[in-house]
Amino acid sequence: MAFRLHPLGLVGFLVLAWFGQGAALAASYNVELLLLRWDQGASRENWSANNGWDTRTRLPEADWRPLPESAWALGSVASALDQTRGRVTPIFHTAWRQQAPNRSNPLEVPVRSEQTTADGRPRVEGSVVTTAGRFLHLELDLLVREPGSAAAGSDPGPRLYRIRAQRKMSRNQLHYIDHPKVGALIRIQR
Repeated sequence: MAFRLHPLGLVGFLVLAWFGQGAALAASYNVELLLLRWDQGASRENWSANNGWDTRTRLPEADWRPLPESAWALGSVASALDQTRGRVTPIFHTAWRQQAPNRSNPLEVPVRSEQTTADGRPRVEGSVVTTAGRFLHLELDLLVREPGSAAAGSDPGPRLYRIRAQRKMSRNQLHYIDHPKVGALIRIQR
């Protein structure tokens, strides 16, 4: 017995596949990022190399929009960290709403602080890529510029720290990405 597909069955299947794909692309998320600086006293470790950071403008226009501070979920965390007497210092906090496209069509959201260094460069810049598949996936690539030391014999220029990570993310959970000098708290909510 040969298998025969009814023409209307094929049309129905294609319509369901099309709307299913559209529903997956329409999922919007709030992404919130809080960067922290660890003050561990004088350290002999040197984490200042930028490890090949490309400073060219390469960020495409994207379908995302910043969220007002009133919509940020990590505000109380940032306030609590401010009370650690300098051991952990929040250095950048932002949030935005975006669609999470499928893994083959990533959306790169530019991240750039308004706070600048003495030479006018942003203190924090880079990108966050969020995609959806079976899980949410996050790629973080940020460059943090810290003011240099005025101590005798040290380089007065800014110290550069690069934080790069790729993670599977769970919705509505707080995730931490570690680095010896800076850390990132990230929450993705639907």
